[in-house]
Amino acid sequence: SDEGGNGLLDTLWVSTGVAIDVELLDAGSWRVLAQATDFATNVATAASGLFRIERDVLAPRTALLIEGPRVGDFPVFVTPQSSFSLSAVDDLLIFEDGAGVGVAASSYSIDSESDFSLYSASFSIVQEGAYDLRYLSVDLAGHVEGVKLTSVAVDGSGPAVALAYHAPFRVLPGTTTVFIRGLGPLVLSTTDYPALAVGTTATFLSVNEGAAAAIGGQFSLPEGLRDLAFWGVDALGNQGSTVVASLKLDVTAPAVTGDLIMTALSTDTIRLTWTGPGD
Repeated sequence: SDEGGNGLLDTLWVSTGVAIDVELLDAGSWRVLAQATDFATNVATAASGLFRIERDVLAPRTALLIEGPRVGDFPVFVTPQSSFSLSAVDDLLIFEDGAGVGVAASSYSIDSESDFSLYSASFSIVQEGAYDLRYLSVDLAGHVEGVKLTSVAVDGSGPAVALAYHAPFRVLPGTTTVFIRGLGPLVLSTTDYPALAVGTTATFLSVNEGAAAAIGGQFSLPEGLRDLAFWGVDALGNQGSTVVASLKLDVTAPAVTGDLIMTALSTDTIRLTWTGPGD
C-alpha cells in the first residue's frame, strides 16, 4: 500500500512465490500488506515495515573548494597555507536537480590513481611542488561519480632579487660599500622559486630607510652614499628575503692643485709636487 500519497498503485494482487515488480511502484514510502485465505475461508494477514523506493539514477557532483591564496586554474597555484575541501550534491533524475537520495561519502587522493582517502575535513599540501589531486563521491544508491582531476602547484617561496650595475664600480678593501661611477642605471632582477613558481608580481626598493616603492627594473639614484633595501613579492603574496646594499655614487672628479718647483739653473734636477684633496 502507498504510505506517502504517491497515487500510483496501492493494491497489487499476487500469488505465492510471485515477485513484486517494483517498477509498478512510484518513488516514496511503502508498506507491504499480505493477506491469505484458505479453502475454509480462514484469513491470515501480515505487514512489513516501511520502506522507500527511490528513482535515483545519477551519481553525485563533487566540487573542489580552495581557501586562501590561489592563482590560475590548471595548474592552480597555491601556498602551503591554502586549504582544500570537497562539497558534493546528489541529483535524482535531472542534472543539478539536487533531489537525489544523498551523498554517502567523498574521497580524494594526492598523486595516486588508486590510493584514495575518505574525506572528512579540509586539508593542505605543505611541501612545494606539482601534484595531481583526484576526488569523487558515491551516493546512498551506490552510484559512483567519475574521478575528477585538478593539477596543483604549491609555491611557498618568495622571489630572489639581485642588484646589477651598468657602470664601472669597485669595492674598497675592508669595506662593503660599492663605489659606482655615475648615477646608474642600476637594475633589480628577480627570480621566483621553486622551478614551478607562480611568478613575481612586484619588486620593492627602500633608500636610506625611507618608504618602499615598487621598482620596474632599472632606476637611478642621486650622488652620494645610499643604503638600499630591496625584496620581491610573487602573485601569491610570498615575500622573498630582504637584501641590503651600501652604494656610493660618484660623478664628481677629484679637485687637484699642483705646484711646479724648479731648482737653480745650475742643477739638472727638476722636482714636481701636487696635492689632491680627498674625494
